[in-house]
Amino acid sequence: MYKISHQPLKILLTIFISLLIYLHVLFIITQDPLDVTVLQNYITKKSFSKVPFIYKSDIFSRNDTDRITLILHSSYEYISNDLKTHLYNWDGPISLAITFGEKISKISVETSCMLYFLDNLYFEIREAKEKLSAHFLYTIPTDNYIVHDIYSFKEEVKFYFKIKNYSLTCGGIINKNVSMFDKAKQLNNYPINVARNFARQYSNSKYILIADMNHLFSKNFEKKMINLGEKFLSKKGKYALTYRIFEISKNITLLPERKGLLEKYIKEKKAFEFHHYMSAHKIPLLNDWLLYPEKDDDDTKYQFITNLSNSQWEPQFVSLTDIPYHDESFFYPVRDNTVLRWEMCYQEYQFVIAHDVFMFHQGIKSYDESMSVKLAKDNIFPLAVRAMDNFEKRMIKTYPSDFNCPKPDKYGYGPGLKVRSYLNFQKIFGY
Repeated sequence: MYKISHQPLKILLTIFISLLIYLHVLFIITQDPLDVTVLQNYITKKSFSKVPFIYKSDIFSRNDTDRITLILHSSYEYISNDLKTHLYNWDGPISLAITFGEKISKISVETSCMLYFLDNLYFEIREAKEKLSAHFLYTIPTDNYIVHDIYSFKEEVKFYFKIKNYSLTCGGIINKNVSMFDKAKQLNNYPINVARNFARQYSNSKYILIADMNHLFSKNFEKKMINLGEKFLSKKGKYALTYRIFEISKNITLLPERKGLLEKYIKEKKAFEFHHYMSAHKIPLLNDWLLYPEKDDDDTKYQFITNLSNSQWEPQFVSLTDIPYHDESFFYPVRDNTVLRWEMCYQEYQFVIAHDVFMFHQGIKSYDESMSVKLAKDNIFPLAVRAMDNFEKRMIKTYPSDFNCPKPDKYGYGPGLKVRSYLNFQKIFGY
């Protein structure tokens, strides 16, 4: 009596299950979290009007180039007196791109309010005049040009929109009662990499540091990094001077300017590595870094040098100005900043982990903010995958050599997590 083999049946069953999973994955990838027609209207087609050097810093005007320019960006509604903290904290020049949404024209009350705020800032504190260059970026679908006559532009805005009482006129123009969905839409439509590149184009220093608002730095950060840069960035090869980043409790009043106080806060559970995106920001050997004696002078050492081996790692760094620009086809908040690191890998950059210096951010996102970001990630998933596909094609065309660089992590967020779970089905069935 012959024994019937079940192997062909198992193979057919496996093929059938694989086909079902493939079709389901294909559905997730091609179908948007929103209806397709809605998504097409969800991301508006943009042109940009640029007004560079609404204000120009004295450091820039002196052509004091042996500095590190802090490159910042922000939507206009988030510009507040917190900007003063940056001006007091950062020793070098700052280039700030301020964006206005597609419903705001150049000659508008919003522009006038921002001019009024900056006029007063430059009048109040000398650090603004010394350090801050500000630029306006308008995301108007019908416009696409650069304003060169800044004086006439300012006068025209102030002529049509006079601000007599700032609090009365400007305090109510920002709608704070925005639904989570509308907030997510605003996040996706924020031209983050256009703003980064715009602010960067109007800097003239030897070194740059591209950061976000509310990123604050340890004492003498600029001097220490310039000294480290003189040792590394003049060498043959490509290097990025990388610093560690931390979150600290919003209740802390004495900010950690030095590593000793930072270590104290870590032990007290008042500070920790930037943990919302741990795989993006964690750097190994933290305890060794904390134990390494901090020098009193501005001469700092490096801890170790590493390549980009993880597609999710997003090292924060100081570099020369010849690094690639941010890919403007990427949307916030999906890999819009990480994509620069991916391309730097193809250019064979190495990341030098610096001793002593660090960045810190005070406070943690609220629940509503976190949920808006999550929704924004989910909403933009199909376009994000398309951007990463196009990036990979561009890398193959631009850098034909066989580089050992990590592939874009397309499925590490939003609907991609569902896709990844289905792609791992073999482990479930044991094949």
